[in-house]
Amino acid sequence: MPMAGLGLRFQNEGIKTLKPLIPVKNIPMFVHAFESTAKFNSTKLHAVILKEHQELHELDKKLNRLYPNLELTILDSRTRGAAETILAASPRLEMDDPLLILDCDIAFNCDELESMVNTGAFHDFDGVLLYFESQIPSYSYLERDHDSICVRIIEKKVISNHAVIGAYFISTALNFFESAKQRIELYDVGRESEIYISSVINQMIEEGARFLTLKAEFANFGTPDDLRRYSQEN
Repeated sequence: MPMAGLGLRFQNEGIKTLKPLIPVKNIPMFVHAFESTAKFNSTKLHAVILKEHQELHELDKKLNRLYPNLELTILDSRTRGAAETILAASPRLEMDDPLLILDCDIAFNCDELESMVNTGAFHDFDGVLLYFESQIPSYSYLERDHDSICVRIIEKKVISNHAVIGAYFISTALNFFESAKQRIELYDVGRESEIYISSVINQMIEEGARFLTLKAEFANFGTPDDLRRYSQEN
């Protein structure tokens, strides 16, 4: 789980609590995200945080108080995107294991993914992408074929009614990290404008990876408006 952002939209509304710790129904936001994976077998939890958040807010202690077995990667400075943030944790991860990249400001439920993870059926694919139905331009969207295999992901542009949930399942971690390194190299030479997770996924797809798409139940707390809407509806 990448937690190395600044949460500026919440700060701009006068909310001083670090974004992952903002209460959602009296529970820290990131807990809702982690609990979405509670039914997965043999889950190892890992988070990436900023050193300044550790020093100024004792974020590491607050996270470990709730999840004593949570492993942490602590960054000296901000990265240039979520994919680079996740790449920083790669030395502490098993490259042959599956990888779930999970935003800290969401919650989801998908029985099909749970079953695939717990039975090992995910090995039939290179990964699984979750979606919910929407037409709101602020989300990213996926295009899929008649077999529910992802063709591409587009950031902040409605190309279908399948909005991407911030939960990306990769069957073998090494495959994601190899593609992430390539995208960062393109960024460094000016051939990539941002280092999105979706751009890494798209590269994997272009190289032949097959990502199954599954519909999931979804809750979003990513902005103050999202959080207010969720609180009113729940």
